[in-house]
Amino acid sequence: MIWPRGEVAELPTETVMGWAARLDDFPAIQQLMAKKSRPLGDLKQFALALADSAEIARFAEVSPLAARLIAEYLPGRLTLVLPRQQGFSHPYYDHYETIGFRVSDYEPLLNTIRAEGPLLLTSANPRGGAPEVTGGQPTAVWRVDGDRIIVLRVGELEPPEV
Repeated sequence: MIWPRGEVAELPTETVMGWAARLDDFPAIQQLMAKKSRPLGDLKQFALALADSAEIARFAEVSPLAARLIAEYLPGRLTLVLPRQQGFSHPYYDHYETIGFRVSDYEPLLNTIRAEGPLLLTSANPRGGAPEVTGGQPTAVWRVDGDRIIVLRVGELEPPEV
């Protein structure tokens, strides 16, 4: 799937229909922000969807606990929130201290990421609306804070004991 620069794509994920913008296309990211009514710095950010969990270290600080979670749970139904890498600068993510990472095991989504590069990804519904479900529970969202796991959204996964 290839879409024109400056546009948001609608695509299926393993849980809901999603809206996506390429990481290297800030006009599309701005359109995505408008569709979701999320200004820069909004408390709820878009996940960064990657094709391979090894790419996370390009964008985030990967602690030993984060490395353990990445190895054990990704790819899979988890958004892992990690501290933003000090050397990573981006017009969208510069407004956040953390980034939520998705590395899906859903082949149609992975194929799109492989073709287009990293994607900012969110559910395809207006803020407060219900997304179209494509399968299963929402992904779990865990934030790594030092040596703790903070569950931000419950999904099919249970965090391990730390």
